[in-house]
Amino acid sequence: TTMSRAKPDGYTLAHVHMTLLRMPHMTKVEYDPVNDFTWIIGVADYLHGTVVRADAPWKTWQEFVAYAKSNPHKISYATTGVGGTPHVTMLEVAQRDGIDWVMIPYKSAPEVSAALLGGDVQAATTSASWAPFVLDGRLRLLVSTGDTRIKLWPDIPTLKDLGYGISSSTPFGIAGPKGMDPKVVATLHDAFRRAIDDPDFLKTLERNEMYASYRSAADFTRWARERFAAEKEIVARLGLKP
Repeated sequence: TTMSRAKPDGYTLAHVHMTLLRMPHMTKVEYDPVNDFTWIIGVADYLHGTVVRADAPWKTWQEFVAYAKSNPHKISYATTGVGGTPHVTMLEVAQRDGIDWVMIPYKSAPEVSAALLGGDVQAATTSASWAPFVLDGRLRLLVSTGDTRIKLWPDIPTLKDLGYGISSSTPFGIAGPKGMDPKVVATLHDAFRRAIDDPDFLKTLERNEMYASYRSAADFTRWARERFAAEKEIVARLGLKP
């Protein structure tokens, strides 16, 4: 809301991602995500996955889902909030498989990891903030949700691998207020484009299980418009409206 009302001089920018396009269909907001912003450049995607504690009885996603399906309300999983991409993904799985599990929202990824490690929930579906705990053996990755498998864990299937027809990540990029001068947009786009190709930036993405996903200003704007329309259908189908 603050950015949508800012002066479009190129000095007020924001990190934007898919939740911005979903929330207007779920609750009243004071912005139009397509028309109140200038979509400058798509940068990268957050990857998501579902993890359980290493001492959990489920070794695979199939075992986890089978248990959840046979034991309604017995499985609680943590995410970083209602309506986020991980939550939507788990709702889609539940709808397809007839599962009745419980989502527990937390304010941040560290809180999600702490809740799972402390035994407050049985699973967590978030961006790959859990990666260090999988690497040190405290958590077990059961499934990832992107188009391809995660490089560090090539043996762990994606939901697509398992026949769900679901592929979810959280693309993000840079946007500014509506009405920005095209020359300013081009200057900002080109600067961020060079940064995306910087080896140190790419290493940072890889370390955090993200990957570069460049979109030009035109492509990012088109993606936002198409995604906004698609999210309306998803929200209605999954019953995410209050």
